[in-house]
Amino acid sequence: MNAEFKSQIRKFEDYVDQILFSQEIFQYDPFECIELVGGIVEDTWLRHVPEWFGGLNILIPLLLVNKSGSLKDPPIEVVSKALDLAQDYYHLRDYFYYTYNIPEAIEWNFDSENYVRIEIEDKSLPCQLFLELNNDILESIELFRDFGLRKEIEALVEDVQNEFSPSTKVFKAYEKCIKEAEVKLTNYSFHSFLPDDLVFDSYSVGQFREVYTHVVARSLLRRYFLRKHVKRGLSGFPNYLRINRKEFVESISEAAHLDQNIVGRVLNDITLDDFKIAKKQSISSFPLIYNPQGDFYYLFPNIVCFSNCFNSLRKLWALKSPAKYGERVAPIVAAKFVQHVSKMFEDAGFNYVISDVSLKTNSVKLSDIDILAFWKEKNFGYVVFACELKNPIWESFGKDYVSSVGPKGYLTKSLDQVRKIHSFLNGNQFLELLKKWLPRELFEYGLYALNFLVITSHNVGVFVAQNEAKIIDHQTLRYILRSSNGDILHLLELLNKEKFYEICSRYYKILRRETQFGRLKINMPLVGLTKVLKL
Repeated sequence: MNAEFKSQIRKFEDYVDQILFSQEIFQYDPFECIELVGGIVEDTWLRHVPEWFGGLNILIPLLLVNKSGSLKDPPIEVVSKALDLAQDYYHLRDYFYYTYNIPEAIEWNFDSENYVRIEIEDKSLPCQLFLELNNDILESIELFRDFGLRKEIEALVEDVQNEFSPSTKVFKAYEKCIKEAEVKLTNYSFHSFLPDDLVFDSYSVGQFREVYTHVVARSLLRRYFLRKHVKRGLSGFPNYLRINRKEFVESISEAAHLDQNIVGRVLNDITLDDFKIAKKQSISSFPLIYNPQGDFYYLFPNIVCFSNCFNSLRKLWALKSPAKYGERVAPIVAAKFVQHVSKMFEDAGFNYVISDVSLKTNSVKLSDIDILAFWKEKNFGYVVFACELKNPIWESFGKDYVSSVGPKGYLTKSLDQVRKIHSFLNGNQFLELLKKWLPRELFEYGLYALNFLVITSHNVGVFVAQNEAKIIDHQTLRYILRSSNGDILHLLELLNKEKFYEICSRYYKILRRETQFGRLKINMPLVGLTKVLKL
């Protein structure tokens, strides 16, 4: 990117920032605006139109740190306009990050003085965005395929006016909502790889789970009543809750059999506050909002239910004390991740799977191979996968993709390690490795095809050439292993970058969004899922 073009992009970014921060919404009371912003988003999500996720993440933190807004009763059109603009800003922010760090990934066309058209040039980016959404949908379908309580809960709330009614039906519905919350959180905690007995500071992961189960169950119950109202065409029911802080702590403490101090600390840790906002966090990670003026929490049901707070807990710990996190948590998470991926290979029928394979000799010190997986193919020999695993705290923000391939990025480091291991494992060294680690009854002379995989928590190798190794996230790999059903050629074909991108491209399309920032009209691409890819 030449200096002149970079200067042009900088001016463009500064102008976009100026327009965003000059919005009329910031003249109004921030909490009144938050009620409207959250309510608008909840209303669309209840109608299965997942709009404004990005706008929510931009606007809520800005409102919470706004100390000057004092006007009352913000008009709905002012709030809607700001939410729309924040949603567009959410996408533009990523394109700025990509451009500054991976210039060849994005093309900017300044067709006239006031018209800008943006294009995505790197095929890995839309594939990444598509797979994140696709895998979430597949996982939700799989998770609740045999979950039969939803119809029972709907029947229980059908004839009750609201969830505050002193009714046996409400109590039973809440008990079933706890069951649904437990299913959700079991899945979320599984992907965080945090054991229940782990204590970072003042409470265990298991205690966190107990508290958050009731937060989610309370949100689910509200959602069932709201769905009933929508189905009947009723209006006038707030689609969020205001819950008194003291009462909320006491009720969860009693229900979860936990000390109130622990409950209070957990609620504080999942609340979006100034510290977390300063660390660039938002409501999709920390979904509770506390209003000190009224001493109550805002609970937006869908926002709470879609938040993976176990991943957020890892974020918070790392933000509070990076050194302590690196010493106390990262090794445990890494080990759990290795166990999980090893089992994936075993369940797929691989003959032998070993972890932590040391390559240290008297003359050479290389990093261990995290997983070595062997597949015996008749009339050929063995297909071997040497796997490097990386499980960073995942984000849904473009900066994470950019940093992963930077000079100190985890993908950069992984590919460097793969190159060194590949260079070391020449014919004789590879044979010695097989003799050392493969059981005597399995070892035989013959053909061995060595493949390198970098397996991540969520990154499929966006912005990476992948010449040295194939990069894939563990969820997508699990679906690919399962769909291959013992056909190693099919597995290898799906692990081919170009082939896999070509398959994914049939299930999404590039949409165009035109927006106005002041005098500038901006036409930009968005990735839209057209149908679910069931690998």
